[in-house]
Amino acid sequence: MKKLFYLFVLALAAVSCSNSPENSSGPQVLDIEKGLANRELVKLSEYASAINYIPLESSLECMMSGDEFTKIVKSGDRFYFYSEVGDAPVACFNSNGKFQHFIGTQGRAANEFRKYVKDFVINEQTGRMLICDMEGNLLFYDKDGNYMYTASLPENSTGVGSDCSIVHNGNGNYFFIGNFEYKHTLEEIAKEISVDSDNYLIHFNSTGQELSRKSLGTTYRHIQRIAANRMTYKVDQPSLYYSDGLVNIRKTDSIYRYDTAKDTLVCEYILDYGKLQAKGEVGKVKLLPKGTGIYLNTKKFVLFLAMFGKTSFPDMEDKYARSVFLYDKESREIRSLDVDPDYGFAWVDCGFGTMPGAPKSGYAGFVNDLDGGAPFVPRYIKDGKMYQIMDAIRFMDLAEQCKSPAMKKVAASMNEDSNPVLMEVVLK
Repeated sequence: MKKLFYLFVLALAAVSCSNSPENSSGPQVLDIEKGLANRELVKLSEYASAINYIPLESSLECMMSGDEFTKIVKSGDRFYFYSEVGDAPVACFNSNGKFQHFIGTQGRAANEFRKYVKDFVINEQTGRMLICDMEGNLLFYDKDGNYMYTASLPENSTGVGSDCSIVHNGNGNYFFIGNFEYKHTLEEIAKEISVDSDNYLIHFNSTGQELSRKSLGTTYRHIQRIAANRMTYKVDQPSLYYSDGLVNIRKTDSIYRYDTAKDTLVCEYILDYGKLQAKGEVGKVKLLPKGTGIYLNTKKFVLFLAMFGKTSFPDMEDKYARSVFLYDKESREIRSLDVDPDYGFAWVDCGFGTMPGAPKSGYAGFVNDLDGGAPFVPRYIKDGKMYQIMDAIRFMDLAEQCKSPAMKKVAASMNEDSNPVLMEVVLK
């Protein structure tokens, strides 16, 4: 009965979305259950034509903290990296991997970010960078990394969403997802109620002034009371994903394409979990936000990561608890990337790399048949190219195992204290 009701909801969503002139064919249904069954070793050559390895310069003045939770941004001929581990600034390298400069300083002064960076974004027209810190301060820097001034997020909108993503819309303004919770009394919370919060897509300018906000609906967070002074929250807030000019917003089980010029949301994909949905809200599969998650949208495919909790899915093998799904836009087929038994387990939180000494229990990524190198899972797409960053120790370990002459050559010039390697794949 629940299955029939869910299909009815899908049908209603498809009808409502198909009425939009921008998407006359309606949203595509991504069958997660079918994707798990269609687990394959997918060759990189299906979608790419070449792979390059760019070792990032290593010296005392430009050492990075590794590849954990590292955001990659490309602007012009420069790459920018920031790791959410620690309080390091944003690092800038050129297209050959030569260090240019750091941007930002952690501290309490007016020109310093507080504790850590929530997100950073570059204005492609001017080259200026915006850094948003944990307190909602907006620090602006010129194209050479020099501090300019500090502004603040719009008033009453500091509840930045769980993904903490800020996007530049191309005309000098920016937007992010803001959360605004309703206040409840301790008596209400003690009754294990559902706390609700409104979610908005908020536009603001380079001075932090709010320009507009678009409602994304309400998020309900069920509070489970553990003890008088301890509670846990179950939450599924909207997430914002940016891929080479394409903006997607996930709300519960639907993914919308956001048209920045027309300020419209068009339902693009609906996630159907099939029998995996049987255990109700607690048993839902999760698409993860920025940092731990991945959602990349290209001309030919969509790649995304889904998490299957061990409590809700006890029979799921540990190596499949976080599965990478591939939806081909031409064939409209969905697959999940199988693990390559020749390589070590890919710890997703750590950049899809191999931990030193890890057992060879599989590596979930595209099989690199372009040069015989390590499997590849992209974390960023720009200008028709996919990128992955890999810690020096993991890179050297995989280079020793694989058949790629290019990987072996780069690894031969590295040591365990070297900076990470940027892997660049050219899409067809």
